[in-house]
Amino acid sequence: MDGPDRFWAVVPRYHALARERIERFVERSDVVKASNEDLRWIDPDRTEEIAQTWLALGPSIVAVTMGDRGAFAVCAQGTVRVAARQVDTVGQPFPRVMHRSGLPEGQ
Repeated sequence: MDGPDRFWAVVPRYHALARERIERFVERSDVVKASNEDLRWIDPDRTEEIAQTWLALGPSIVAVTMGDRGAFAVCAQGTVRVAARQVDTVGQPFPRVMHRSGLPEGQ
């Protein structure tokens, strides 16, 4: 198999491997934050279900940012949704919608 056909034959295996690794990280985490774009990469039709599935793997909370549509978080007590607020940014090298949810960020 040559060319593009070879590429498409390999991609599903890497996608499945990446999903397994992500779930292992989630199982070992207390707090998980992802964007809706991250979750759409995993499965474009199930972003909220993925957050619920990840919660069942062990974290205390799973927060999902959704750009200008706000964010939501799921935990044992339920789901909370917040709207995005428009803010003026000054001196930002890449002006865009930015989320700071008060969650710790690891670098």
